[in-house]
Amino acid sequence: MEDLERYNELNKHISALETFFDVFHVVTNHNLLGELKSSSISYLIIEMGERLESIKKLSKETHEKLQDFKKTTGVIS
Repeated sequence: MEDLERYNELNKHISALETFFDVFHVVTNHNLLGELKSSSISYLIIEMGERLESIKKLSKETHEKLQDFKKTTGVIS
């Protein structure tokens, strides 16, 4: 995956997580948690978990690519 693609993917997943947290914020501020089906809450939590796993994977790829770049250029940190 190219750097710009990876960056765009990371931003997409982060934006989705922000949206999920916004939904939870609205629901809790209006005391609507009891109105939601447990399956809906489970779905949101599963989706958030999948997004976090994607972010972790993309972050790891970026870290590995930077480490390879450092090795090939002789950059020491």
